[in-house]
Amino acid sequence: MKLVLLICLSVSLSSVSAQNKDYQTLYNKYKQVFASKATTKGTVTFASVGDDPVNCDFDNIQDAINTGIDEVRIQRFLTYTENITIQNQAIKLIGGYESCFGANNGETPIGTNASIIDGNDLAPVININNDTNPYEIILKNIELQNGNSGMTFFGGGLEAKGTATSINISNFKSTNNTGSGINVESISQLNIKDALLSNNTALIGGGIACSDTFVVVYGRSAISSNSATIAGGGIYAYNQCNFSYFSGKNHIQAGIGGMIGNTTDGQGAGIYAYDGATINLNGTELDLGGGTILGDSTIAVKITSNIADSDGGGLFISGANTQANLTGIDFQFNRTPNGNGGGIAVFDQATLVITRYDLPCWDDIKCNSFYFNRSSTAVTKGGGGVYAEANSTSAIGNAYFEKNTATFGTAIWLTGGAQATVEGSVFTDNNASLGRTGNYVIGAETASNLTLGFNTFVDNLSGISIIAAYDSTLTNVGNLFYEYEMASILAQSSSTVTNNCIVSRNTTGLVGINITQAIADPFVDRVNLDFHLDGNTGMVAVDLCNTSVYNPSLKDMDQQPRGFELPIGNVAGPYDVGADEIFIEEIFSNGFE
Repeated sequence: MKLVLLICLSVSLSSVSAQNKDYQTLYNKYKQVFASKATTKGTVTFASVGDDPVNCDFDNIQDAINTGIDEVRIQRFLTYTENITIQNQAIKLIGGYESCFGANNGETPIGTNASIIDGNDLAPVININNDTNPYEIILKNIELQNGNSGMTFFGGGLEAKGTATSINISNFKSTNNTGSGINVESISQLNIKDALLSNNTALIGGGIACSDTFVVVYGRSAISSNSATIAGGGIYAYNQCNFSYFSGKNHIQAGIGGMIGNTTDGQGAGIYAYDGATINLNGTELDLGGGTILGDSTIAVKITSNIADSDGGGLFISGANTQANLTGIDFQFNRTPNGNGGGIAVFDQATLVITRYDLPCWDDIKCNSFYFNRSSTAVTKGGGGVYAEANSTSAIGNAYFEKNTATFGTAIWLTGGAQATVEGSVFTDNNASLGRTGNYVIGAETASNLTLGFNTFVDNLSGISIIAAYDSTLTNVGNLFYEYEMASILAQSSSTVTNNCIVSRNTTGLVGINITQAIADPFVDRVNLDFHLDGNTGMVAVDLCNTSVYNPSLKDMDQQPRGFELPIGNVAGPYDVGADEIFIEEIFSNGFE
């Protein structure tokens, strides 16, 4: 039974709030994953491989492995042209040694200069084929290149099977392979640190393909410029693969980090997940002790410039029990020239959860950022930032949508019975551009259900209105609209709509309870994107809402508690309208007189 990253989440943002408080659960899960599984040996047997006939035990790696030893120490600055097989064996392959003499005498290998293994376009560079017994494989200071998966395998660089096999990789490259840089099928776990998976071309999963395996990528890692014909340019996760990516500094040699510039002719250029897979993107930091630190809270998980010809430029998830849990993310410049969901596409009963832990984040306001993602120019396509359909469920909290564009729903679009709750988020300058008509910033159609609670909409541009509800259910509560150029806030038809506790510069289309028009700019510095409520003009939005229709469960946009009631009394409740909750000290610092 595979480890699970998070406790089972329901789709409400109340459960997301509970998830924020249960950070210890997250820590405990990864602590268990990284517990050593190696057995203690009295004596470690090893052999050295290199080009020195006097000091090297072998001149090729396979011959050393075949002896059944524990460890192979490999001389650097050489290219070993081999297609290596590891079968029913635990072993360490350690590259980066200056010489065999040094390797034989306990020299510390130099990680920045790895040993290169070239598959000569014949077969996978390394093929691990273990039985059901427990084995640990360690690959360190190794570069795999020019492998070929052929018709039998998916992995061109590394191919691995073995239900009780764990693989630990560090200072590793897998590049220019035909087939996935790494393919793992039903192994116990794969831990990848300080790795570059780049320029691999595959049918599925150009960077990594995984099935029924717990995968963690962390450190100074990058998955870039990979391509897949069918789906998953960077990552292809299926059959209950649990894939986690933690933020970190740029890869030392490549100078980039995250998932960048991956492409596919199909869906999910950055990541494709279906069939019960779980995707965890974590811009947080976990110190597990013993020198193992996952993530960096000062750096986002970057999903950048990925291009899917169909749906889901950055991320595509599909299928019941398939889920993506995202925190501390930065989706930017992803696009789908002929499909939906420039940033993310959620299909066929899948679940998307975007939230923020009650911890430091790479940006105080834009902790979960969607910037300039684009879906197709076609008249039927939508969701520049996020697109959801087919009875899928999304819970989006503390996000920031800026400059995204699409034909329908420049930021978010729901259709086909999709459900989504969006809370504590900012939408600004999402617009029509580059041939897209930009009809609506966010909307729902065809029996979908959209709940908007305590969000801020400011200076967006739309061809028709900011929100749309067609043959759907819309709950619009506690939202602040300052749309200087837009005449209409809401367009609806054949829908059940609840508008409650709204502050808006324009009120066209808004019919409901506690609707307040506010002409004056309510923000501290709108021009410079400071959307905190001003201590003077922003008071129109203060202490205006209660929980009769919607109970906010997250903190505000910069992680201050909700429901702070000023001593001057309130109109209808303790909650401020919009993504910001104002406090007394902010009132005075922002010019209250």
